[in-house]
Amino acid sequence: MNKKTLPVLVLCLLFFCCEKSKIDERIVRHGYGPSISPKEHIVAFLAIEGEIPDVELKGYIWDISEKKALGNFGDGMLRHSSISWSPDGKKIAAVGSADLKSNIWIFDPWGKEEPTMMTDYQRKPYKDYWVSSDGKFGVIIKQGMQNPSWSPIGEYIAYSYHDQEKMTIWIVSMNDKRMEQLTQGPRDDEPCFSPDGSCIIYTACSCENGREIMQVILKDRTIHPLISSPYKEAEPAWSPDGEYIAFISDRDGTDQIWIRSIPDSLEYQFTTEKGVSCYTPTWTPDGRYILYHKGGVGGIWIKEFDFEKLRTPPVIHLSQHSVF
Repeated sequence: MNKKTLPVLVLCLLFFCCEKSKIDERIVRHGYGPSISPKEHIVAFLAIEGEIPDVELKGYIWDISEKKALGNFGDGMLRHSSISWSPDGKKIAAVGSADLKSNIWIFDPWGKEEPTMMTDYQRKPYKDYWVSSDGKFGVIIKQGMQNPSWSPIGEYIAYSYHDQEKMTIWIVSMNDKRMEQLTQGPRDDEPCFSPDGSCIIYTACSCENGREIMQVILKDRTIHPLISSPYKEAEPAWSPDGEYIAFISDRDGTDQIWIRSIPDSLEYQFTTEKGVSCYTPTWTPDGRYILYHKGGVGGIWIKEFDFEKLRTPPVIHLSQHSVF
């Protein structure tokens, strides 16, 4: 080996080590529900802080490379739900609560602007009353919005609307806040826009088929089944190039992340944690990594997506439907 090739080899080894450090490791110790900014490798997530009864839910902005917090948002307002970045990476859609109503709010993750409420169903909340140990009355709210998903050019936000015993998928216009119902339930949740904005995939639950993944075509508002098997399918997430869908399934005995390949309509297992469930997959903007939450272990983890390795050997196809 000559002196000219040695520095190049050292740089290649350093690059490889840096890349390996991002593969299948925990980048956030406490947090869940990650959402990646479409413009930068910055992740937003939720974290539970404090001790009972003074528990508080906070939203954080985290630099993936530096592994440090850049800011927080939504103090005192946030509710347990997924969150979604705007296409320009400047705002975050999340569920906030005010006046006993849970709605979709727009937050400035950098804390420079006040949050804006986007949905308001203008109905009296449906309540169940409960009595605490100190004899005081409280309420359980059975109405509200949850799990927002921003459209790729930013004109709409999709969300699920929980109306007493029924859940349906809606969209709200960013221009005039006009709301439109897209599905009829009975339990439709976890909407996700396709990268080209042509459709929304979501989790549907029925007594006959259990939990499966459906899609609504926005051009004509028609609904089609997409991923269905004898097992549970949920939490779908499109890859940035539209070639794959990451989703949760319990085919392996626990909730794991699986990948649906759009070109060949086959599913492949992505995570193989034994006795540990994996949730809420989200893709980095370049499609090279998937972030997710590990139940029990906790925190947000990152793992490289290598489709060529994933499909060797291919997994037996369990899905019953395909419209691509």
